[in-house]
Amino acid sequence: MANLYGVGVGPGDPDLVTIKAIQLLQKADLIICPEKAKGAGSTALGIVKKHIGNRLDHVRLMVFPMTGKKETWEPAWRNNAEAIVEAWKAGKEIAFLTLGDPSIYSTWSYLQGYLPEELQPEWIPGVSSFCAVAARLQTDLVLGDQNLAIVSSSDEEAMRNALEWTDTLVVMKPKRAIASIHQILVDENLTGSWEMVSNCGKGTEKITRGSVDEFPEEIPYFATMIIKNGGSNE
Repeated sequence: MANLYGVGVGPGDPDLVTIKAIQLLQKADLIICPEKAKGAGSTALGIVKKHIGNRLDHVRLMVFPMTGKKETWEPAWRNNAEAIVEAWKAGKEIAFLTLGDPSIYSTWSYLQGYLPEELQPEWIPGVSSFCAVAARLQTDLVLGDQNLAIVSSSDEEAMRNALEWTDTLVVMKPKRAIASIHQILVDENLTGSWEMVSNCGKGTEKITRGSVDEFPEEIPYFATMIIKNGGSNE
């Protein structure tokens, strides 16, 4: 029977899509591209479009709502999972696109809970956003025996706790907690130890760094911050 693949397409630069991912996209019977609302469009599809070529007729957009209460969006997830399983049982080889890597804050990971046990999908890794950001900044994340922590910006306590032991803190999607992050940088005397890349790999990419006074009031949704604990990024 054909298989289902969770395909990481990287952070935004089409040239960072892996060869394995491209090979799957060029042979898949069905390419599923999540979107947050009908008509919103798929960022993942935009990244891989040039690799798909004339196979856009194999693409299917699926709405995967993530906001509000679970009972309001769960029916859509179940219906999508049923449609995927139906296509899989029909013998179609399916590629499910996900930004970055399928194991990191991914729609693909959430989907697993809605799939039957007999379906054993394959996970195709992709370049994670924080690795792409570190490369863009030409900075290391960790060296030697140093530690790395990756946190969600929505958890202020986790950020503060991590800074007690980690050497480098990666903050995912800092847009959700601008004020909290600003205060943490001040409280921990790390006002000059942060760098951030928004829309990494895209035409709208922007690098921000400097003192805490230059911390932006508005941050795009696709942004990643790197904080060096005890060492300046300047």
